[in-house]
Amino acid sequence: MRRLAHGVYDGINHGLPSWLYKGTTVVQKTTQMCSSSATLSTGEFNHATPTRQSTVIFVHIPKTAGTSLHTTMTVQYGHGRSYWFGKQQGEAEAKQHFAELSVENRKKLRLIRGHIPFGWHEHVPGPFTYISLLRDPVDRVISLYFYGLKAVGTLWHEQATAAGSLRNYIESGVTLLTDNAQVRQLSGSSPPFGQVTQETLDLAKKNVEQYFCLVGMQSRFDESLTLMHRILRWRYPLFYLRGMVNKKRPKLSEVTHADRQCIEERNALDRALYEWVAKRLDQQIASRQSQVKRDVQRLHRNNAMASVLVKRPLALYRKIRSKQL
Repeated sequence: MRRLAHGVYDGINHGLPSWLYKGTTVVQKTTQMCSSSATLSTGEFNHATPTRQSTVIFVHIPKTAGTSLHTTMTVQYGHGRSYWFGKQQGEAEAKQHFAELSVENRKKLRLIRGHIPFGWHEHVPGPFTYISLLRDPVDRVISLYFYGLKAVGTLWHEQATAAGSLRNYIESGVTLLTDNAQVRQLSGSSPPFGQVTQETLDLAKKNVEQYFCLVGMQSRFDESLTLMHRILRWRYPLFYLRGMVNKKRPKLSEVTHADRQCIEERNALDRALYEWVAKRLDQQIASRQSQVKRDVQRLHRNNAMASVLVKRPLALYRKIRSKQL
């Protein structure tokens, strides 16, 4: 119950990273520092087959159902062994802050998470693996835009309102998140707007093959989650609370064909990555189909029980989210 409460608390308080807010310079954790920030060797670990000693690095791509996953991971790892970069001012500053933590403190971590790109393993002193979730590129960009319109006080809100329209939001370069953002984060590189290339996509695929034990799909969230439970050997019962669901955004069919086509063209490499990952996930699910089916049924039962046990916190959680959106 204590971990369950922590998971709900984390779900309620988890929001956008503070570098998306104006004037925020808060550091999430105050931990013993060391003067050395040297990069550590990744060793000869098999990152695609993690052990319970592996540090899990969650590359949370915005608007891919990652917030729903955060609650689950808090229950599995607890606050004491997890490190969230959501309270840092900027990605470079956050990475430097982590690199300056003592090796002893970094060894204690079993979960690193946030809106971060591939590459944080450079300062992990031991075995590690990566996980992430992808979403249909067109649906993700539309969700991002309409979320930004509602997320008052954030950089995303400033970008969405400054653009003035979905089409301008896509084409203007006001944010890199509309330009093959999924390829960007999984490749660990961030070229200027409009300059993501086939080489960037190839690098993202190579990283997935070498370092990720699983890249799931927002459209197959339950199956992805149960696979994570098996692969990462989570001990506690599996459940999740739905995160940032914007019920006020238009349906995909309600967005003009021209706007959808514009997103498709701007995110052609994200589409290629999405389809490639989908085939990999299909194979992983098919290899243990009956097991996944049973696990998903168990997950649904656990979700129903969790919603009863945490009825009031869940109502508060959804109330807060509805106001944010």
